[in-house]
Amino acid sequence: RTKELLLAGNPEQGAEVKVLRIPLTVTPQDPQGLGTAALVDYFLSADPRATQDMVQNVLSKSWSKLPATFAFALSGNGTTKVKSGQRYFKYEFDLTRCEGAQVQGVKGKICQRSDNGEVLPTRVVHHAVLNTVTKEQLGARLQGIMYQEILWLVDISAPAAKWPEISKQIGVLVDTFAVGTAKQLEARRNATSTTA
Repeated sequence: RTKELLLAGNPEQGAEVKVLRIPLTVTPQDPQGLGTAALVDYFLSADPRATQDMVQNVLSKSWSKLPATFAFALSGNGTTKVKSGQRYFKYEFDLTRCEGAQVQGVKGKICQRSDNGEVLPTRVVHHAVLNTVTKEQLGARLQGIMYQEILWLVDISAPAAKWPEISKQIGVLVDTFAVGTAKQLEARRNATSTTA
């Protein structure tokens, strides 16, 4: 089951950071597990067959299908970095939300109240999403040690108009986020603090 491990924000900027831990499983949206297989291959294989574009498509698809999504636009190509042997993928997008009914009008889609038809404003929020996949030991069985693949998702969001003002802080967050054992994280923390 998905766990939200961190939710933090800056109300003055309208910025928010979420860290989610998501066990990868077969879902009704991906009954054959092809998306999960691509993610596991890309993040955990030394020489993955899955491409960065495939991974971006798998990861971004759910954002564009959220019920309140009015408009969705990827912002450039994603980037991959390897930190301490762990592959991380970051992509960005603008998401416009409609908190009412989405209606196709003469001049295009509009957002309006469902009770009286009043046009509602939409809000454009920029997101930077950092992902990686790890294996976590579930326990030992007769067949050997069992593992569960975990998708780690860091969603950093702010109003698109405010994004340039906080992009430096966002860069620091993205560059310093890591997953691993306590020993691996301590080594990474020590390496980061000595190079800063």
